[in-house]
Amino acid sequence: MRQQNLSTVLGQVHRAGQLSRAALTTSTGLNRSTIRTLVAELEQRHLVVEGDAVVTGSPGRPSPVVAARGDGAVVLAADVKVSRIVFAVVGLGGTVHRRVEVPLTADSRGVAATLDHIVELIGAALADAPDLHLVGLGVSVAGIVRVADGFVHLAPNLGWTDVPLGDLLASRLAEELGLADLDVVVGNEADLGALAEHIRGAGSGTRDMVYVSGEIGVGGGVVVDGRPLVGRSGYAGEIGHMVVNPDGLPCHCGSLGCWETEIGQRALLRHMGWADGGDHEAVEAIMREAAAGSQRALDAFAQVGTWLGIGLASLINILNPQRVVLGGVFARAFSYLIDAARIEVDRRSLGPARAVTAITPATLGEDSSLIGAAELALTPVLADPTLVALHDDVDVAATAS
Repeated sequence: MRQQNLSTVLGQVHRAGQLSRAALTTSTGLNRSTIRTLVAELEQRHLVVEGDAVVTGSPGRPSPVVAARGDGAVVLAADVKVSRIVFAVVGLGGTVHRRVEVPLTADSRGVAATLDHIVELIGAALADAPDLHLVGLGVSVAGIVRVADGFVHLAPNLGWTDVPLGDLLASRLAEELGLADLDVVVGNEADLGALAEHIRGAGSGTRDMVYVSGEIGVGGGVVVDGRPLVGRSGYAGEIGHMVVNPDGLPCHCGSLGCWETEIGQRALLRHMGWADGGDHEAVEAIMREAAAGSQRALDAFAQVGTWLGIGLASLINILNPQRVVLGGVFARAFSYLIDAARIEVDRRSLGPARAVTAITPATLGEDSSLIGAAELALTPVLADPTLVALHDDVDVAATAS
């Protein structure tokens, strides 16, 4: 029971960033003395810190504020995209201590090169801050991932097949950096984006949410009644490979007419008449043209938006979400896509389902999957704060007073 209560309090502070003791008493249903004792233990484990008391507006004495300690337990996070790797050191409360991007090319996105990049990034982070209290590494990959052991079955846009990424990374970290006890977890980028947006982004406070993220590939994550929809083997959410155009183009997955072929970055470039580079900079260039009033760019976004809306209508009819959150390029180009998308959603989705669904851009932007990878790596500590050792530099008696 104590472990569960510690987890409940830490989880709420982690999600909110900071809460008063009084707010924790109300939200958890625990009494004030229990909250005081739990907070004191979490502070001694360097997971939270108490600040000055504040007036809450309720009867009684001002209540001390409890904040997540961003340096108390930190994780490493890497988001492996087709065009780049984004790496960060992230602490409790979503505190980002360090963020680095490494561009990738066709020659540098293979498995071996990716492992080299991640190990180098971790080594540099440890060199800069050798006293980091590391509790895990989370990796986001645009592919079909078995979360149980970090096995990547297929990442078509990366050209990966059957890669035991979790085991490979754990081995390299142990051999080269001495991190033999570091937990390594790997997840699908869209599932992790959905996790992050649901916890601290555009989906915060919702019970039923669909997250759709687009870069070169398209992925999705679904939250049902507050819990992620993972499927029997953990592969649910591959909505980019939902067939929307049976007479459409071949997809990298081997099928035809996948949603990804109509709304991914390559589709946008195709509508512009540009070469199939599919990279981040090309999309930024198209957005600059659209902002300058280029009809060609506006039409290209409208065509992608039309197919986006066609797919969203089916998801709304099937899942009846409270909110659809658009990430990746769809968040960056939201204002250029949304009108055409809403036309199709209005035409093709059922009125009662459509009426309760809001469509919004991701508020974490391009870092949704990165923050989700960090959240996944923090899960063991959030579930059992006693995994972090007690420290003797905190006066528990004073804290609990």
